[in-house]
Amino acid sequence: MNLALLLTYNHRLISTAAILDVFESVNHMYTASQQPPIFNIQLVLPDQKEVDMFPHYGRYTTVAVKEAAKPDLVLIPAFIAGDVDMAITANSTFIPWLRQQHHAGAEIASFCTGAFLLAASGLLDGKPATTHMNACRAFAGHFPDVLLQPDRVLTSAAGIYTSGGATSTFHLLLHLVEKYCGQDMSVRAAKLFAIDMDRETQSYFGM
Repeated sequence: MNLALLLTYNHRLISTAAILDVFESVNHMYTASQQPPIFNIQLVLPDQKEVDMFPHYGRYTTVAVKEAAKPDLVLIPAFIAGDVDMAITANSTFIPWLRQQHHAGAEIASFCTGAFLLAASGLLDGKPATTHMNACRAFAGHFPDVLLQPDRVLTSAAGIYTSGGATSTFHLLLHLVEKYCGQDMSVRAAKLFAIDMDRETQSYFGM
């Protein structure tokens, strides 16, 4: 599977690190059992200038959005807390690309406040979504056509996924691992990262 992780402007490092760590760990479990890795990960940046700034981003392939290979799954990390409108504007290059990829059959997952960029594409209109508890009021004000479910840890509809705040990222990642790799691999990943798999609400984390 081709995964495209967007390195958006003002993304949270802990969000991208969690995403990469889970999928890399699953790949390692496959290779450890003499099977080929299942996920091919590329990091997608807004333009070539940004790619030139990160020529050696670990062992990952980094490409400008216009050069990205056709993904099976697009991953949108969380944003650093701040001006939502500014974050959406700064990352507007991704918006038509997200629509194009979904219309071409790619699934799309946003994590925490990454849901703002996904919603700005229009792909969440009429669909359920969640985000960080503390960002829900702003989200509802910006995107009234999205069926916001503030208490949900994750949502899934028509190949579009969202997760709640912070560690809810892991619950969506495990959900994706189970979908693409099966329950056994999802349970193994949950044990590796010490994640309880039965969390259904994030309402008690509201401040």
